[in-house]
Amino acid sequence: MLWWRLRHRHTHRTTLSRTRRVLLLLTAVIGLSACSNHSAPSGDGVIVSVADGDTVEVRMNGRSEKIRLIGVDTPETVHPTKPIGCYGPEASAFTKQLLPPGTKVHVVRDAEARDYYNRLLAYVYRSSDNYFVNLELVRLGYGVPLNIEPNSAHHPEFVDAAFAARQALLLLTAVIGLSACSNHSAPSGDGVIVSVADGDTVEVRMNGRSEKIRLIGVDTPETVHPTKPIGCYGPEASAFTKQLLPPGTKVHVVRDAEARDYYNRLLAYVYRSSDNYFVNLELVRLGYGVPLNIEPNSAHHPEFVDAAFAARQAQRGLWGACHG
Repeated sequence: MLWWRLRHRHTHRTTLSRTRRVLLLLTAVIGLSACSNHSAPSGDGVIVSVADGDTVEVRMNGRSEKIRLIGVDTPETVHPTKPIGCYGPEASAFTKQLLPPGTKVHVVRDAEARDYYNRLLAYVYRSSDNYFVNLELVRLGYGVPLNIEPNSAHHPEFVDAAFAARQALLLLTAVIGLSACSNHSAPSGDGVIVSVADGDTVEVRMNGRSEKIRLIGVDTPETVHPTKPIGCYGPEASAFTKQLLPPGTKVHVVRDAEARDYYNRLLAYVYRSSDNYFVNLELVRLGYGVPLNIEPNSAHHPEFVDAAFAARQAQRGLWGACHG
């Protein structure tokens, strides 16, 4: 009888252990499903508040969602560690004027539903007149295009809108690079290419050490990301940069206001020393990448916008191959 009880207790514990493992597995599967990159459903909601130019809170499906507007980046106003950006207060005021509390909106998501901070990533349209808030912020010069794959359904429109804003010298695009919004460059230096990781990341030997450099102002499709698939035209962009900068190539490295990114990579503009070839800009001009403006490193952003517009018009590179 004692043997049976001991055996029964062991069997019961084993069953509980297996049940816990199954529940953990189910939790993991459900979690992965919730975080998948397939396009999530769209919905209607009501504005609760506006945090800054590109972030709003919406009441939808019975709950409040903090939404980061896809495709646009407005200057900082509420970041805990970064200073208020030039034209940030104006961008924030404009979004608040567009979307006062109680405004009905239509929310459309793209491929990836949430960002690192669990904010919903979405395009927001004002229901009363179908006003496309994300795009208008760029078109009127309150923000610049921010393309983060795979959420790029409207990126060509954002590039066109930024070009139009720059041509019309509207608000933010009018003052980028002038004294009001200028970012003094950090010290420059000369170096030698060690290797090329992908289209927009290189390793350079300078000042007696190797530095991994992320090229400022340009974003080429992924080829080496540990969790993301190879992007359309990524291999071509990587091959182009490798062709431009084989190991041993002498380069001139120019930094902007912010020296390093989250991964401690040096953020810089890279020029080939032999002919002063501006690598960052040429990647955009030839259609191997798209503009990526992350404040405060925006000294050359207007040039990147012009180059992207020209590449799109000519259907060069990824504009012809990937955006058809």
